[in-house]
Amino acid sequence: MRGAPLHVYIEAAVFLVLCLIALGSFGYAVWKWRMGTETRKLPLWRQVATMLAFLAVATQVGVFAVYWIWPQIGRDYIMFGQWARWVDPPFLVALPCATAGKGAVRWSLLTASVLLFVFCFLITLSA
Repeated sequence: MRGAPLHVYIEAAVFLVLCLIALGSFGYAVWKWRMGTETRKLPLWRQVATMLAFLAVATQVGVFAVYWIWPQIGRDYIMFGQWARWVDPPFLVALPCATAGKGAVRWSLLTASVLLFVFCFLITLSA
């Protein structure tokens, strides 16, 4: 990136910060869930929905990570199409299930899910 305009560095820094926020909020939600103070008071259906939200957001993290770890996806249209099919379903599961949570777990899961969906959706649009 030697000789690149300043706005390229700024955009890269903003993207990196947003990625760290998404992954950090998922990690924070896992940490709060493991502490278990907020979830013990929830009815069983809300606990199950929150667990589904964790699974869906973890799938989103995996889909996002696969794009960066496996660079052939961006070069092959068939593989990219298969990758892009995995973007929407976890988000559609995570959004309503995360709202069933309570407190910091709910907001952390929603933040991570929305940010990861936006990143993957924009990657899909850029192809």
